[in-house]
Amino acid sequence: AVGLRNRRGGGMNSHTITETAYEFTGGRGGRYGRRGVAGGASSGETNACCGFLVGLVFFAAATALLWWNEGEAVQVYTSLKEARDAVVALPEGARACSGNKGS
Repeated sequence: AVGLRNRRGGGMNSHTITETAYEFTGGRGGRYGRRGVAGGASSGETNACCGFLVGLVFFAAATALLWWNEGEAVQVYTSLKEARDAVVALPEGARACSGNKGS
């Protein structure tokens, strides 16, 4: 925001122009806060860097969880395939003997 501020004194050149930068701070009610322009990284740059690092952490965690989940899925598939191969089909009309039940 640019504003004119009246200097005490008067005369033709008695006004100075001041410039103030505002940025959204994300607080309740959408408050705006003043951003300092003196040296160092602005909070916007700091937030961008922190967001990037948090994104990298989430990406690494998601990759690890996906890897683990796929390993579990392969293990379940292998177990089901082994169980399917162990099943013996009875001929038509035959009954299962209670002595053949595995333990």
